[in-house]
Amino acid sequence: MSAETNKAVIRRFHEAFDQGDFDTLLQLIDPDCVVYRAGSPPLDRDGFEQMGRAYSAAFSDSHMTVADIVAEGDLVYFWGDWKATHSGEFNGIPATGKRVNLSFMGMKRIVNGKIVEDREQIDALGLLQQLGVIPTPQ
Repeated sequence: MSAETNKAVIRRFHEAFDQGDFDTLLQLIDPDCVVYRAGSPPLDRDGFEQMGRAYSAAFSDSHMTVADIVAEGDLVYFWGDWKATHSGEFNGIPATGKRVNLSFMGMKRIVNGKIVEDREQIDALGLLQQLGVIPTPQ
């Protein structure tokens, strides 16, 4: 696949997440994909779907903006920001109604138009601070 085609997969992935379109997300993810997130063991595609649905249930009005994206071979690197409203329970934290704005970055390996490896990180500390769970340094 070309670099531009692989970049388009990443853009479609983030757009589908914003829309809560898990049918499209799962079409973009290879059945044998391995998903890595800080603080948790590697996930398979089903584990990713569960995690994604939990985020979608907890955060409404999701909007991801990919600010920069670079592709080389089967790897695509990107960073951007994510804005959403905390409207449902998240990891035991009741809905706060607060709007969050977080940075994210990641790398996805794409083979034949499907994501086979997914490594993406968000600013988890910033999330907890914006939700009021952890104090912000003065």
